[in-house]
Amino acid sequence: HADPGPTRCPPPMPKGELFAILSALAWALGVIAFTRLGDRLPPLALNLRKNLLVLAMLAPLVVLRDGFAWPPLAGADLAIALASGVIGIGLADTLYFRALNRLGAGRMGIVGNFYSPFVLVLSFVFLGERLSALQGVGFLLVSTGVLVIGTPRGVSGIDHQAMRRGIALGVLAVLLMAIAIVMVKRVLERHDVLWVSTVRMAGGVAGMLMLL
Repeated sequence: HADPGPTRCPPPMPKGELFAILSALAWALGVIAFTRLGDRLPPLALNLRKNLLVLAMLAPLVVLRDGFAWPPLAGADLAIALASGVIGIGLADTLYFRALNRLGAGRMGIVGNFYSPFVLVLSFVFLGERLSALQGVGFLLVSTGVLVIGTPRGVSGIDHQAMRRGIALGVLAVLLMAIAIVMVKRVLERHDVLWVSTVRMAGGVAGMLMLL
């Protein structure tokens, strides 16, 4: 028999794609938990508790690794990271939880598909990243799918006005998340991701405390 030769293993998945998939999986599991918690806690209280818990986990990691050092971010980078936290964590997540209460996890998962097209468009406008024709077609397909599935017709027992409000809140929340991520992209390229995440979370908590 002829020797088939060494078996070729497929190349490993790039880390960026791997982290993106794991992030989506973690958020999906979180949405299920948030749906249950939303039955007992209002959106603002739920988001504040969530952010305080995450900040309490991130801050000790930074201290253990770097000691009680001042964040390496300064000036405009610090302001952008804080503003990104206020917009994407404090405001967007609160609106997301309110929409989740109205739509449920399934429909909110559909509305969440707006995130990728929003990031693509904002990256094109503000970061100079170019969109391909295929990405443009994908944007139209996702947008159409959200409108078709998110507004069912002829189904009894559904408050269509409440659903439309929930979809509007969900789209606004996802848009704010995309804005917050795009605006902090350049900062992430210049600074450590753990520090940027901690500063963003601190900004989100501070914004919510001011709101309260």
